[in-house]
Order: sequence, then C-alpha cells, then structure tokens
Amino acid sequence: MYTALTDPWVPALLRTDPSLAPAVFQECWRWEPPLTWVFRRCTTDTELAGRKIGRGELVCVNLASANRDDTRWSHAHLFDFRREPLPSLAMGTGPHTCLGRHLAAAEAQELLPELISAADSAWPMGWTLHTDGPAGRGFRSPGHLGIRLGST
Repeated sequence: MYTALTDPWVPALLRTDPSLAPAVFQECWRWEPPLTWVFRRCTTDTELAGRKIGRGELVCVNLASANRDDTRWSHAHLFDFRREPLPSLAMGTGPHTCLGRHLAAAEAQELLPELISAADSAWPMGWTLHTDGPAGRGFRSPGHLGIRLGST
C-alpha cells in the first residue's frame, strides 16, 4: 500500500482503470519488497560472479538488490507497473515461496481500488497519505500508514 499510495499518479490511474491493480502490486513487490534479504545454504559447489561457493556455505541473498537488477529489468530503479511482468524474488521462489502470496495479492488488489474510491467519496476535495515510510533492514514496512481526508 505504501508504494502504491505515495506516488500520486498511481491512485489517479487506478481511479480510471481499477483493472491495473494486479500489475501495480506485482511492481510494488518488486520495487519495495517486504523482505530485503534471506540466508540460504548452497546445495552444491558453484561459482557465482567469479567467486567460488562451496556446498553447505551460508549465502546471504539480497532480494532488494536482485529485484532492481538492470540486466533483468530496464530502468529497474524506477517504479513502473507498465513494464513487462517478470517474476521477482519478493515473495520467494521454489520451496521458499511465501505460502500467503496469492491471498495477499488478492486482498491487496481488491483493497487498493476500494480504499481510493472510499477516500474520494468521503472527501472529494482530496486526501493525503501520512506515513513514516518503510523501515527495517530485513523486513521492511511502515510503522504506520494513514489516510487523512482533506489537504492537511
């Protein structure tokens, strides 16, 4: 919700086309993943970027960095839900896939357009988002995320 609501043009587009919500949330997860890194054990001797990693070694996978890899996404540092949808590591992969990812996506895709519509209906002159922004090294999320009706 933080990413989708902090860019004023995202709610504006969702007002005109709520069907964009799934693409918005896929991009939100790529651009600002809730989990920024994980530890994994290497299952076989391998080499990555010129560095040898032995079987059993602990590896820190930086999900936030991987999800902004310019070799995978053009202009990866930008939030752009109209880009070609490619799988990201935001919700894990393989046996480490988040079990709640599909429920979270369904809830978020339904909630965002309804939230925008409700705020617009309650206060057609506008609303502002009040948040302290995402924080945390491993798990990132805002401490609070509130919508204040009116312009103050």
